[in-house]
Amino acid sequence: MKKPLKVFLDANVIIRQGKPPGGPMFGRLVDLVKAGFITVLTTDLTKDEIAKKHVENDYDVVKDFGREHFRKIIEDVCGASMPQINKGKIKDKLWKKHAKGVAEMFNALKAKTLSINEVKPSIVLGAYTQKTGLFSGEGKKDQFPDAFIFERVRTEASTNDRIVIISNDKDFAAAVKNEKLLSVLKSIEDLFKKLGLQVKVPNIENFLDEQEDNIKELFDDELQNWRLDASDVRDAEIEVSGVNRIELEEITSFGAIGGGSNIIVVGNATIDANISYTHPDWDTAIYDSEDGTLTPWDDDVSGEATVKVEVEFSMSIRVNKKGEPTEIEEISFTDDSDLYVTLHPADEYK
Repeated sequence: MKKPLKVFLDANVIIRQGKPPGGPMFGRLVDLVKAGFITVLTTDLTKDEIAKKHVENDYDVVKDFGREHFRKIIEDVCGASMPQINKGKIKDKLWKKHAKGVAEMFNALKAKTLSINEVKPSIVLGAYTQKTGLFSGEGKKDQFPDAFIFERVRTEASTNDRIVIISNDKDFAAAVKNEKLLSVLKSIEDLFKKLGLQVKVPNIENFLDEQEDNIKELFDDELQNWRLDASDVRDAEIEVSGVNRIELEEITSFGAIGGGSNIIVVGNATIDANISYTHPDWDTAIYDSEDGTLTPWDDDVSGEATVKVEVEFSMSIRVNKKGEPTEIEEISFTDDSDLYVTLHPADEYK
């Protein structure tokens, strides 16, 4: 058997797999490690960046619980006492939770953690001055964390141990152009293709057509776990009330590893979803010329709409001994940010 491919997983790739323990595609990564296809590298700073992103996402949802006025309103409405907690303690609890979860993800990958302390600051500052490495191309001054990560990964590579960086950060792609021992792939899916694990599954499209109702239900359940933001209106609150239709596109299948009994399907989906929304009435807002800000009146705009939500997803499908699909086990969206929808399309004003 060939020597395992040495792989560094950038923070953005792991974040896209969802909160710990990750979705179907992350599970397949673990299978790659167990089957001896790859060995995984990470850095201590990379782990911190992943945990930080999850903390920021959760804190944005629950931060108001750190305000005494907010807790008092909840107590009045619900008739139940709320625990006393400040914003600092909220962040601390979230950090401990997600740092632990991220550590468990990399433990599952049996990853080797590289210490950023082994990188001399003078090397990174030299790259900044000379506009090389992460500061080449379109690299910017805020690239210092990634620059330290890149330099640490670069020093780990050798003639006998070339490293593939998995990252959708285009600055990494620019940085490796003059590196003989490093290369970049944009996604885990591209890694699977490089390893020759892309397969054509018999009747997969017909199977997915037959599973329309089940797919709709699974996508509905997953969508409830995500925050929707309006791309055309500020400060909108959006609630999903149901999914009408799913359109799957750019489907790719990856076969089982090490005798496994399931396949992974990845692709893009356009979801027609029913939502209800509330947002300030910006049309009647007053403009403050001194501050350069709009101040809306007390009245809000509320309504219901059908919106399109575009997502990337991974899907785990069980197959029989003939390799034919039999059951969808799990669906997960693969993204690292909120999902955006348009509440008021331009044609509604025509």
